[in-house]
Formats: sequence, C-alpha cells, structure tokens
Amino acid sequence: GVVVLGVWVAPEQLLAPLKIGAATGFDPYRFGLSPAATWAVIAVRIAGAALVVPVMEELFWRAFLMRYMVRADFLALPLGFYHPFAFFAVAVAFGFEHDRWLVGIVAGLVYGGLLVWRRRLLPCIVAHAVTNLGLGIYVVATRNWTFW
Repeated sequence: GVVVLGVWVAPEQLLAPLKIGAATGFDPYRFGLSPAATWAVIAVRIAGAALVVPVMEELFWRAFLMRYMVRADFLALPLGFYHPFAFFAVAVAFGFEHDRWLVGIVAGLVYGGLLVWRRRLLPCIVAHAVTNLGLGIYVVATRNWTFW
C-alpha cells in the first residue's frame, strides 16, 4: 500500500516544475463551511476512500472481473487464479478508471499481483486501503487537492 502511494505521488512531484496543465481537485475549503464542517467533510472523504472504496473495487476488479474474463461461471475458478490476458486487462481497465491512469495501471498490477501471490482478497483490500488512507493524509497535509 505504501509503495503504491509512493508510485502515485512521485510522478506529480517530479513533473510539477514543468507546469503541464492546470489540475484541479476537490478542495473542501472552497465551500465556506465552518472549520468543524470542513473537517467533517474531510473525514467522510478519507473514510470513504480508505474503508469503502478498497472493498468495493477489490471485490469488483479482482475477485469478480479477473475471473469472469476467463469463465462466466467465475466462482468455479479459485480466487487468485492467474490468466495473463485477464490479469493485464483488469490492471489496464482499473488504471483507466482513475484520472492518473498510468499510475493507476501500476496500482492494478500491484494489487493483482498480490492477489495471485496470496490467493486471498483481504491483503489486496488492506493494501488498497493503506494507499488511499495515505493519499488522503498526504492531500490534507500538503493541501494538494489535485489528488482528490
């Protein structure tokens, strides 16, 4: 999870001096809410990203789609079943679901590789949650809202 966080943030830091485009993001301060309400919005945003998103995405992308692409009766295949086309197709699709698609593909490869290696979904969910929690903390600490 921490490795994927580094992969996610590093390119942004390396390319920042080039000032390519004008990225925007979700800035919770732009609504003019009270400090308590703003922090409540931030807490809900981080909780959703760290607790809900990893479970839903890992269930869909890796527990379901990675096997369904091989066999419609996906439950007949064991969790962590490796098929090269399905593995890479899911990683690419997962990447394109994210605005930073290239690092999203890398994340998809890491989480998919973890599933194939461990043959359990929980390590993927935990790694994904660590990535998202770390990214949320990074965003709040640096106020680099472009990651949201």
